[in-house]
Amino acid sequence: MSLIKAVFYGPFAIASFLLTLIMLLSGFNSVISSMLALGLIIFVISLAGNIIIGIPTHLVLKKLNVKNGFAYILIGFISPTLILGVVEFFGNQSYRSALTTGLIFGCFGAFCAYVFWLCVVYESSADAMIEGCE
Repeated sequence: MSLIKAVFYGPFAIASFLLTLIMLLSGFNSVISSMLALGLIIFVISLAGNIIIGIPTHLVLKKLNVKNGFAYILIGFISPTLILGVVEFFGNQSYRSALTTGLIFGCFGAFCAYVFWLCVVYESSADAMIEGCE
């Protein structure tokens, strides 16, 4: 059950953070419906990335017995940057623009991977430590 929750918590955290940041920067003058649509788009894209990349990566790392959060964060940073780099390689944007966008998406991916790790790996290892003490 924690794996299913983790798949949704990371994208929800990213969408909530970005919507709050946009609302603070715009001075709450923007239209609510467009903000909700933007939040939904961010959530759906992050959720798709979590399902396509996050779950298989977690299963591989679990099979390798890797419980370090830095591994999840590193993969969460590299995967969206790499995917965006491949997509932008065939596009017509400048390299600086593609690099900036890749770094931003990489940071969001790393944050989402960290939330995923907290919900799945850290929570289950903390529960195991508590049960071992009893």
